[in-house]
Amino acid sequence: MEILLNLLTYSLPGGFLGSVFAWLVGRRRQDNDMLVQLQKSINMLSEENRKILDENIKLRKENANLIANQEAIKQNQKLLEEEIKRLRAEIIKLTSTNQK
Repeated sequence: MEILLNLLTYSLPGGFLGSVFAWLVGRRRQDNDMLVQLQKSINMLSEENRKILDENIKLRKENANLIANQEAIKQNQKLLEEEIKRLRAEIIKLTSTNQK
């Protein structure tokens, strides 16, 4: 008991116990601040991820439309090529008839 009293007598006026208490409280506050910062980072990354996913969906839809348009253009091109062949044959036929 006397050792405890001696320990308290020397530690209380020097601020030893207060320092230990302050360190423990500061440590807990630091851990809580770190958790708050981590949560903020997670929230920010989640928001960025959502924006990227929305942009990805938008680009996929746009890509699908472009592919459909490309197919329509290819079909029109094929029809035009057939029309050109037909017209060339007709021109050749008419020019050969005119030359005779």
